[in-house]
Amino acid sequence: MHFIFRNQEKLVLPVDRPAIHCCCLSGVRKRGCVAALAALAVQVRTGTLKVTQSDDDDGVRDKMEILSSVVNKVFQLSRLSKNVQRTRRMEEKALEVYDVIRTIRDPEKPNTLEELDVVTEKCVEVQDLGDDEYLIIIRFSPTVPHCSLATLIGLCLQVKLQRCLPFKHKLEIYITEGTHSTEEDVNKQINDKERVAAAMENPNLREIVEQCVTEPDD
Repeated sequence: MHFIFRNQEKLVLPVDRPAIHCCCLSGVRKRGCVAALAALAVQVRTGTLKVTQSDDDDGVRDKMEILSSVVNKVFQLSRLSKNVQRTRRMEEKALEVYDVIRTIRDPEKPNTLEELDVVTEKCVEVQDLGDDEYLIIIRFSPTVPHCSLATLIGLCLQVKLQRCLPFKHKLEIYITEGTHSTEEDVNKQINDKERVAAAMENPNLREIVEQCVTEPDD
């Protein structure tokens, strides 16, 4: 079967084995194969691809269906590869965020939030917002359901992430559902920018936050 492209170049493709032949085309390697099939698919869809059939070439329609199946499979694999790369990138960002918050010290105890299981790697979620900006969602678990320092812990998370993250982001911090008796009220407080700013104007509260977020070797 002959495929005549818009530039009048002719591609002879034995459609009984299209996938194998595509990888063996002159000057085409793995990456070029995908590009060739993608270009072919576009021209098939837009009607700019002409198919010529010789007298001894029967079953053109069946062979075109085979080719279409190969092209669709290439697109599916390409999308899958992009999704895998995106997922991996979000996981790397989440680990970067966790590395910032895990060393925050508890306001009462001589332990870090990581040591007390207040935060874990699984409590961090990162979503791509586009334009190199990310949405960070953190769900932390107070040590006891009636913890009076939950709001302060949330404030520490807010302050350290805003100071330390090197990329553009939006931040949402919540108490893990079912781990605190007043989680809704606490969630509202720690995500209210005006309340956070007002809290950091209090010298006593600011001193406590600084003690919690400052690294041991700072």
